[in-house]
Amino acid sequence: MTLADTHRKTSDIFEIVQRYYNNHGEAPKRKGVGNSYRMDFPSLNSRFICGTAAASSEARGGTFQRIHGSEVAFWCQGGNQKDKQREVMAGLEEAAAEGEIVLESTPNGMDLFHDIYNAAKRGENDYTPIFLPWYMDESNRVDVELDEAEHIMLNLSDREEELIRLHQLDVNQIKWRRRTEKRLGPLFRQEHPEDDVSCFLTGGTCRFDTKICVDLLEGYRTISTNAYLVLKSACSTLIRTRCAGLSRFRVLNTLSDVILQKACQAATVVVLALCAVIRLNRSLQSTACSLLKNWRNMPSAFARNTTMLFSALKGKITGTRS
Repeated sequence: MTLADTHRKTSDIFEIVQRYYNNHGEAPKRKGVGNSYRMDFPSLNSRFICGTAAASSEARGGTFQRIHGSEVAFWCQGGNQKDKQREVMAGLEEAAAEGEIVLESTPNGMDLFHDIYNAAKRGENDYTPIFLPWYMDESNRVDVELDEAEHIMLNLSDREEELIRLHQLDVNQIKWRRRTEKRLGPLFRQEHPEDDVSCFLTGGTCRFDTKICVDLLEGYRTISTNAYLVLKSACSTLIRTRCAGLSRFRVLNTLSDVILQKACQAATVVVLALCAVIRLNRSLQSTACSLLKNWRNMPSAFARNTTMLFSALKGKITGTRS
């Protein structure tokens, strides 16, 4: 069984299967011509079904050896999406209790697919996490002239230098990345992910500025390991607050406890980062971003300036609590 995210995708996938069957010289004989997105093979005592995940009863009551979930993060679009996704998954996992389930998707914020993937990374479920970054696809490259190649390599951003160092990217891939990122903007990290953290931050609906969250994650990898891990955790927590229904006022109250209990440089960076991404006041946001960029050069005054900014931002929303 294959489950797609929309009826159109269901039709498209079934057409691909039919095309493969029609062009396979040794395919087993099937019953009928294949209708209602179903193909039966009596000689094998098996069948193939293609359905849409929006229909929560699609797999209930059946027994399947293999299930393929396509674009899982986009299943059941609309209200109560995560609850509906859980209902679909419950039916699938029961139907394939003795079989195999493969889930694949483009990221779409911190939905059920995000939860399943990260639980698999922690070894908390039976799935095997597989992350496929864009640079594994050899077609993601653009031809470059010699003069242009030299210009590109002399004008690399910090992130591009890091990608070259970590993944041995070449100039053709860098040009492709620049062109594609210019076209897609912040959604580049969702549609063509480079790591399995930032790709989940740029999709979905969020009350915070996800672009700044991603920039912070990418731009502060050079700080101490402790500070970076705290910052990474905080940025992820920021995005999750929308799912938990936490107000920005409660987020700031929690932050005040953090900076009081952990008066360390890492906590200060985190508070500044969170101040920068909360959409309340552009001037305060700009001030926070500016301080973040220069925090290494002002260690003595850093905590004082951060506390002043934090107090101003907290005071700004004390009356609104939204």
